[in-house]
Amino acid sequence: METSASESAILKKRDKFFKGFERRRPFEHDVRKIGIFTQFSVSVPGNSPGSHTRWVKVVNHMGKTVRMYHDTYDKTGRFIHRGVKVPRPERHVI
Repeated sequence: METSASESAILKKRDKFFKGFERRRPFEHDVRKIGIFTQFSVSVPGNSPGSHTRWVKVVNHMGKTVRMYHDTYDKTGRFIHRGVKVPRPERHVI
């Protein structure tokens, strides 16, 4: 069962994550609870017209980031690649 301290830690992570993308004109964001994990995601426009990147951050019940990655899509919505940032940086893994 989550305590108020862990809920507070998750809310702080959520606010910081979404605030970091404010300048990039996000057009879609989502928060999902998956078991003991919470997933935040935000979509931002890409450099190429019509393309976009979806950033995803997964935190545990204490607010510690366990996974963070981004998926890039072209203007037709076709998946291009995934870049993993946490647990260790990997570029274009798929």
